[in-house]
Amino acid sequence: MPRTTKKSRRPRLSCARITQHAIRIIDRSGTESLSMRSLSSSLGVEAMSLYAHFASKDELLGAVAAALLDEVELPATRSSPRSRLESLARGMRLLGHKHPNAFALVILNPQRLASALRLTEFALHAFTDAGLSGRAAVQAQRVLLGFVRGYTLWEIGGFAIGCRPGPGRPVRARVARDLRALGQPRFPNIHRFADELTHFSPDAEFESGVRLILDATLPARKNKSGRTSRPHTPR
Repeated sequence: MPRTTKKSRRPRLSCARITQHAIRIIDRSGTESLSMRSLSSSLGVEAMSLYAHFASKDELLGAVAAALLDEVELPATRSSPRSRLESLARGMRLLGHKHPNAFALVILNPQRLASALRLTEFALHAFTDAGLSGRAAVQAQRVLLGFVRGYTLWEIGGFAIGCRPGPGRPVRARVARDLRALGQPRFPNIHRFADELTHFSPDAEFESGVRLILDATLPARKNKSGRTSRPHTPR
């Protein structure tokens, strides 16, 4: 029986395997740490073998962005449009928390249209199911998805005032003092609302933002008494 060599036991190189390995490197060390040379070394192959699957690093990053977008789980269309849109928003935010080092690629490198447009198609379907016209549905999905992307980047980037890594309340108290130290004449409202700016729940603020957008964009419905009301999901 021929001896099985170490080389023959190595998993076959494929676009999917390369992409998933790249995601693991980015999750661990950031996008800057990824190069075709470092990736090939980590995979135990020659750098040139990667170019048989991806013409450049930019093309690979596009594949990474597509793979990340495909991770977002979408709810069944039998649920209400509002419920679907809330689930979509939470799923995108969860993706950012799961892959904080790679999430920016979802926005900056969505080179594979089928993956990039999958979430847009889902949002448009939900908004049109809710009764919005074509243009209104397009505008609504832009506002919702834009908020989710921006909020998630702001949050995982550590820009949420008072919520940077640290021992909780002492960090918030210090940030509040720093805000007040900016000076009341120039920043009267920052000075006035320093406590409110530094004492909040990122989860609650996100849910509140999604709720405000959906309250403003989804068409009102008439209840049994003939009055109009907007569908609302309890907190």
